[in-house]
Amino acid sequence: MADATLHSAGEWVASLVVERRLTSGTVKLHRSALSTLWEESTARGDNPFQSRQMGRLVRGAARELLCHDTAVRKDRGEQISLTPDMLVAIGARINAVSRTFGQDSPEMCMMYAAACVGVCGLLRPNEFVGAYSLAGRALTAAVVTWYAAPGDPGVGDYARPDRFALSLGATKADQLAKNPPVVIGTGFAVWALWQWMHTRRAAGHNPHDPLFVYHAGRPLSCSALLTWLTAQLAKAQLVPAGAVLKGRSFRRGGTSALLEAGADVPSIMAQGRWKSAAMVDIYSDAASKRARALLESRAMGSSAAAAAVTPRC
Repeated sequence: MADATLHSAGEWVASLVVERRLTSGTVKLHRSALSTLWEESTARGDNPFQSRQMGRLVRGAARELLCHDTAVRKDRGEQISLTPDMLVAIGARINAVSRTFGQDSPEMCMMYAAACVGVCGLLRPNEFVGAYSLAGRALTAAVVTWYAAPGDPGVGDYARPDRFALSLGATKADQLAKNPPVVIGTGFAVWALWQWMHTRRAAGHNPHDPLFVYHAGRPLSCSALLTWLTAQLAKAQLVPAGAVLKGRSFRRGGTSALLEAGADVPSIMAQGRWKSAAMVDIYSDAASKRARALLESRAMGSSAAAAAVTPRC
C-alpha cells in the first residue's frame, strides 16, 4: 500500500470500470477503504486516493457505469435514506394512534427509539443493535449517559434530559474502542430513547442487557427493525412503491441531513468516525449535495457583498 501511486490507483479504477462487476458506489467505497489503509501505512506525501485527479477518475467511472448502476438498482429496488424528517413523521403518526406511547406499545416504542439512535448517531446497525456474528456489540443501557441542559439541576424521572452520549466500544473501524463517545442532542431522538429507557426499566430489564430487547429477551435484529420501518413509511406514504431500506439507510439519512443543514465535512467525518472525506460523499444523497451547493453559493454572494466597497458619489 505504501508503494501506491496516482498512476497505479488510476489503473485500478479503470480496471474496475472495464470489468463491469461493481457499481460506482462500491468503487467509491473501495477507494475510501484503500485511502484509509494508505493513511494508516508508513507512506509519506500526498494520499493518491484523495487527489483531485482521483476524484475526477471516480466521477468519470460513475458516468461510465451509469447504465450498469441503473440495472442493478432496478433489480434490487431503490435504496432510500432514512432521514430525520421521516422519523419525525413516523413519531407523529404513532402518537396519533397511541395516547400512552411507551405503555400501550412497548415494541413500537423500542423500534422507534432504535431508528432515532441509528440515524442521529450516524451508526452502523451492528453498532447499536449488534449482528448475528457480533451480538456482543449491541448497545446496553449501561453505556448511555444522560445530560441535563445548561442551568438545569440534573436528570431524573421527571426531568427530561437535553442530550445523551453512547460509548460504543469496539466497532468495525475502531477495534480498540478508542473513539470518543457519540453525543446525540436531537430533540426527538432524546425523547424517544428516554421514553424507551423508562419502558424497558419498568419491564425489569437489567442495565447490562441489550438496550433494544425484542421478543423473549432477544436483542432486536436489524432485519426486524428494517421490516417495521418499511411498513411505517409505507403507511405514512413517505416512500415510493418498491423503495427499500438497507443497513446503510441509517447513516445515509443522518449524513445527508447534516450536509443539507450546512455542517462542514470535518464535523460530519468526526460524527461518523470516518478518516476519509470520501465517506461523506458516499453516504450523502443527491438532494443533500444540491442543498449544500446552494448554501455554499449563497455564502459566496454574502462574502462578496461584505467585501464590496460602496462607491462615493
